Amino acid sequence: MRSAVLLGFLALYGCATAPGYRSSAVQPPASFRGTTDSDGTASVRYVATTASPAPGAAADATVPAGPSSDYWERLGDTTLFRLISEVLRANLDVRSARARVSAARSDRVRSVLDLTPSATLAAGYSRQRLSTASFPGAFGAFPDQNVWDAGLNASWDLDVFGGIRHTVQARGALADVAQEDLRDVQVTLTAEVARAYFELRGAQEQLQVARQNAENQRRTFDLTRERLDAGRGSAFDTERAQAQLSSTLASIPAREAQVAASQYRIGTLVGRSPTDVARELEQTAQLPPLPEVTSIGTPDAVVRYRPDVASAERFAAAQGALVGAAKAVTCRGSPSAERRAMPRPNSIRWETGGRCATPSGR
Repeated sequence: MRSAVLLGFLALYGCATAPGYRSSAVQPPASFRGTTDSDGTASVRYVATTASPAPGAAADATVPAGPSSDYWERLGDTTLFRLISEVLRANLDVRSARARVSAARSDRVRSVLDLTPSATLAAGYSRQRLSTASFPGAFGAFPDQNVWDAGLNASWDLDVFGGIRHTVQARGALADVAQEDLRDVQVTLTAEVARAYFELRGAQEQLQVARQNAENQRRTFDLTRERLDAGRGSAFDTERAQAQLSSTLASIPAREAQVAASQYRIGTLVGRSPTDVARELEQTAQLPPLPEVTSIGTPDAVVRYRPDVASAERFAAAQGALVGAAKAVTCRGSPSAERRAMPRPNSIRWETGGRCATPSGR
C-alpha cells in the first residue's frame, strides 16, 4: 500500500514539474583587450573586469542599466532632441511594437485570471404553442406555454499539475520579449535619426563651404581674366582658374542632393511629410559637440543588455515554461458526474454536471 501511495505521489510530482529555465552561466575572462589613444599614439592595454558571478548564479543577476535616457538632451541640440522625441512617439514601427507589448501583457492577464474561479450566468424566456399536427390523434388546441430558462455555470481549475502556472510564466516571458523588441526598435530608430541628422548637418556645412569656394574661385577667375586682357597674365592661369571654378560648381548639385536626401530620410522616420520636415531643417546649424562617454561596464554586461540578446534569452525562458504547460496537459484529468432533469412547461430545470479531460496519447 505504501508503495502504491509513493508511486502515486511520484507520478503527481512528475506531472507537476517541468525543466526550469536557468540563464546561461558563461564565465567571462578576467580581462579584456582595449585600445587607448594618447598624444596621437595608439596603445594596447588589458582592462580587468569586476568579479563575475559563479556559474549558476547568473539567473539572479540584474540587467545592467543602459545609457542615460537624457543622453540626446545632453548634446545641447534642441532640434535633434525634438526629432528623437518625435520618432519615439509617432513612428509607425514604434507604435506597432507598443501595440504588441500591450497585447502580450493582456495575454498574461488573461492567463492569470484562469487561476481564479469563473462563473457564467445565462437567462432566457420564450412563449410557444405546440401544434396538434405534431401529435396524431390529438384534438383541440394546446395551451400557450411560457418557458423561462436560467443557468449558472461555475468552475474553478485548481491547477494541480501546474499547467496554468507554467502558462502564466510563459506569457510573462513573452511579454518581456515584446518589451525587448520594442526597445530594439527604439534604439534602432533613434540611431537612424541621429545618423541622418549628423549627415544632414555635415552635408549642409560641406555645401556652404563649396558655395564659398565657388564664390572665391569666381573672383579669382575674373581677376586672372582681367590680367590676361591687360596683357599682364597668361592664358594658362586663366584656364586653370576656370577649371577649378567649374569643378567646384559641379560638386554643388551633389551636395544639395545629399542634403535633400537626409532631410527626406528624417521626415520618413518621424512619420511626417518629408517636405514639411525638410522646410524645418533648411537652416544650417553646427554639429553638436559630443559629451564624454561614461563607463558602460564590462563587455559581457554590454552584450547582455543588447535588446536582441535579452529578447532571445526571455524567449528561451518562455519555451521552457510552455514545455511545462504541455506536460501538465498530458497528465491532467478530472472525474465527472452528471444529473439532468427533463423540464416541464412552466417548471424550473436544474442541471449539474462535470467534465473529464484525459490525454489522447501519441
